[in-house]
Amino acid sequence: MMTEFARNKTALFISQIYNTIQFGTGGDASNPYVNSLDAPLNHATLSTTNIMSNDTTIDFTYTLQGNTTGISGQTIQEIGVFGNLATNATQTGLMVDTGTASYAVEETMLFRIPIDPLFIKGTESYDIVITMEVM
Repeated sequence: MMTEFARNKTALFISQIYNTIQFGTGGDASNPYVNSLDAPLNHATLSTTNIMSNDTTIDFTYTLQGNTTGISGQTIQEIGVFGNLATNATQTGLMVDTGTASYAVEETMLFRIPIDPLFIKGTESYDIVITMEVM
């Protein structure tokens, strides 16, 4: 059992670190050993707005503009949330130490969600909200 205090701190960490979103055309089952979307459409950094709706629940939100380069006119079938995390234990120690300005990071996927096919029209905008609870 995870304590309520630890659940809150974990949710807070996730909400601060995992703050970018990617879209793709792959829609099959997720592989937990893969750190990327099956078929990403755009590798641009698209920043999410993360809101903690309570102590352990995070809403990852993003408004996708239909005219976004590489996505307009495409059919998306997967969404992934990403963050830049330290590459190893040594770098994690440097990340935690607030006196250190530089540490090595790598893009890490928190999760990938297959969705029903959604055709992106260039004239539309789409509000994306993904809710995650730390259990």
